[in-house]
Amino acid sequence: MKTLYLERALFVVGNQNDGKSTQLRSMFKDWGLGARGKVPVEKSIVKRHWLGQHRGLLVRLTSPHEYRETPGEFHAKIRADMKQGRWCLAAPLQPQASNNMPDVVETIRLFQEEFSPERIRVCFLLPCKRSKAADKQMDLSATTGHIRRLWKRSSQSSIVECVIIDAASPDGEANGHFLADYFEYR
Repeated sequence: MKTLYLERALFVVGNQNDGKSTQLRSMFKDWGLGARGKVPVEKSIVKRHWLGQHRGLLVRLTSPHEYRETPGEFHAKIRADMKQGRWCLAAPLQPQASNNMPDVVETIRLFQEEFSPERIRVCFLLPCKRSKAADKQMDLSATTGHIRRLWKRSSQSSIVECVIIDAASPDGEANGHFLADYFEYR
C-alpha cells in the first residue's frame, strides 16, 4: 500500500484580503508548473498539479481560517486531496488565531506533527496590497515575533524557513516566480 509523503509546504501568510490567493495564483506564471504561464482566475480552487512523473503539488487558495476549519479538518482535507504518493503543498494562512484555527506558529507546529515535511517555507506579506504607512510598523513588529517563534520549529528532520515578501505590486503578482522556484528541485 502506498502512503502519503509530503515533501515541502509553502504557506503565504497575511490577513484576510491581503492578497494571499493572488500571490499563490501568480506561481503559475512560471511555466514549470504546467499552466503555460497563465495565471488561473478562480478565487477559491483546490487543484492538483504535477511537478514531474512522481510528485504532485496541491494548491489551496482559501485559508483554513476563512473556511472556519479546525486544524484536524484542515489536515483531513489535505490528506483527502493528496491521497498517496509524493506531494508538495501551497496554501494561505492568517497570522492570528480565528474561526477555530490557531495562530500561524501553532498551525505550523500542528502541521509538522501531522505530516513531517522535509521543509516548510512561510512567506509573510508585508506590505500587503492594501497596506497604509501607519500599518506597516505594527505589522512588522507582529511578523518578526512570529518569525522568531517559527525559527524554533526547525529541526534536522523538518526545516522551517521564513521570508517577508512585498505584496504591494500594482498587479499583485510580482512574486510568482519566487514562490514557484521553491518547488523546482530534484
